[in-house]
Amino acid sequence: MGRPIPEIAGKALNESFMRAVLHSIAKERFGALAAITKMDVDHYKRGVYRYDVALNVAGKPLPDPWRIIGKVYDTIENGQSSFNKMRKLWDNGFVEKEPFYVRIPEAYQFLPDLRLLLMEEAPGNPLKKMVKKQTAKPLQMQRFASTLAKIHRFPLVLSEPFTIERHLKTRCHSLAEPMAAAIPKIRDEIHSILDFAKDFQQRSGHEHFTMAHGDFHLSQVHLQKHIFWVLDLDPIHYGDPAYDVAMVLFSLKLTASKKSLAKYTNSLRDSFLESYFSTMGWDIARRVPLHEAMIHLKRACKRYRFQDEEGWEALIPKQIKQATTCIEVMKSVSTPNSVSEMIEISERCPVIY
Repeated sequence: MGRPIPEIAGKALNESFMRAVLHSIAKERFGALAAITKMDVDHYKRGVYRYDVALNVAGKPLPDPWRIIGKVYDTIENGQSSFNKMRKLWDNGFVEKEPFYVRIPEAYQFLPDLRLLLMEEAPGNPLKKMVKKQTAKPLQMQRFASTLAKIHRFPLVLSEPFTIERHLKTRCHSLAEPMAAAIPKIRDEIHSILDFAKDFQQRSGHEHFTMAHGDFHLSQVHLQKHIFWVLDLDPIHYGDPAYDVAMVLFSLKLTASKKSLAKYTNSLRDSFLESYFSTMGWDIARRVPLHEAMIHLKRACKRYRFQDEEGWEALIPKQIKQATTCIEVMKSVSTPNSVSEMIEISERCPVIY
């Protein structure tokens, strides 16, 4: 499945223009005597560019290049919002809180005319790559869990409450109802999912909301030796932490189903859950099946939106069926009190594509 890639303005690739922009940032970071001696720009990945900058400070060259990531946004509003949230996290001392090995890139500047956010590069390798190669260890999954717990414990409200209604509008692009109308055989299932989710939201309110990442999975953390870098902070918000836990479990199940790594990924799952729930409340675990259902629904809406994948018509009903199963699990279970109970609940919510 794909989505449109924001076009980058020509100035963002213009060396003389970007040299002037980065020179100003360099002087703020390294002092008035910082000078750029060389700059290269590479197309890093979709909608993202990397600037490699060689610097002299007070006449002495820095031993390593200064690397800046430039991320292009579809709108000025989205780019400015992401910059503001990243700056608030940084300025409120997120990186200064324990565990200190959990870091976020510093956002340097947002250029509205270019829709370009300039930030510190997060070096290292994605945890997802390590899992696929079966080189990720239990300790790394424990620290992955501590990374998520740090986000959930950080006392900063960055948005209005991210409710089920906002999930349907933002993550599903308001397509759940149109999709139900267009595909009659899944209409009742979709309506049942929506009715339960909205009713649960109304009954439970927002008391359990915390700061939440919003798209926390194995690719969103890079490991640089002992440092865990958290990436893609665009969707961070004030919402249900159970959604992030559901996303982790969903991504591990998806990796296992595609790569035949069930035994290995289950051991990583167990390490994650033991570490996360050693400091976080079991009430979060109770809501995970609901959010696994909402992830299935989101992915079905994405397929319906783009319709650019072979066999998408057959995959959507499967996703909705799996979402329905997760809702039934949610209805039938009580709050778990142990990792083994949480595992039993999670295994009843399928991820098979």
